[in-house]
Amino acid sequence: MIYKTINNLQNKMKKVVSILFLSSFILQTFGQLSSLEELDNKVRKYAKEAFDREEYDRIIVDLNNDKNDDVIYSYTCGELFCIRVFLNINGQYEEKLYGLYSYFSLYSFYDKKRLHLYEYSCCGESPFFSNKIYEFNKTSAILVEDYIETNDDYVENRFLKPSKYLYKSYSVKIFNDDYNLRFSPDMEPFELNDDIFFTCDTKTNIIAKIKANSIVKVLAEFKTKERKWLYVEVEKQSIKDKCRITDFESQAIRGWISGNYVEKNNL
Repeated sequence: MIYKTINNLQNKMKKVVSILFLSSFILQTFGQLSSLEELDNKVRKYAKEAFDREEYDRIIVDLNNDKNDDVIYSYTCGELFCIRVFLNINGQYEEKLYGLYSYFSLYSFYDKKRLHLYEYSCCGESPFFSNKIYEFNKTSAILVEDYIETNDDYVENRFLKPSKYLYKSYSVKIFNDDYNLRFSPDMEPFELNDDIFFTCDTKTNIIAKIKANSIVKVLAEFKTKERKWLYVEVEKQSIKDKCRITDFESQAIRGWISGNYVEKNNL
């Protein structure tokens, strides 16, 4: 079962026109170029070096609302894809983002453009995936969100993400040590059909343990008869045990905690 995920991911990648997975943020000096033709020639060369193909996709868009066209290039790099983002700064194109990707989305957030980069592990190797969201000012790319989530292809249609987020997030303090972070807002048993498990304990939905006295950000709430569940983002330094999360070492983790043993942080 598990690794029907491979086909699911491949299908997703084919359906997304502009695709992106960022395994690392690497700023490289590309030089300043003044025309799209020069950029095209450079990227065509890099595409050929990466996978012996000169094909690439190009998106022309004003990323930073300065009324100048910026450029996003993407091309095949083996099993993944490469991306290069250029900002038009005083008539010169300067590279501000370079990396590898699975797919991406480009959308507006209030009055700003956001580039959401998704990273999935190759060939069904991990049930977790990376999210990196960038905004752009006049001269640079700014990382505004950096976290991992559980891939719903692995969890047999369990409820993972909230349908609605809070208008304004808030913080809570964790009372107990080894506080459970779960991929779904419940305590129901969970086990994959082929006896492969990725949670902290078998037959559970626990993906990590949180340290006592940690402060975590609450993004959404979900109430049941028994308790209020909180969808939270937990920073790396607040995680006591990542259990079987072996990738994405530096990123925060999103999941659900019980609201029974926490208090709102007023700082």
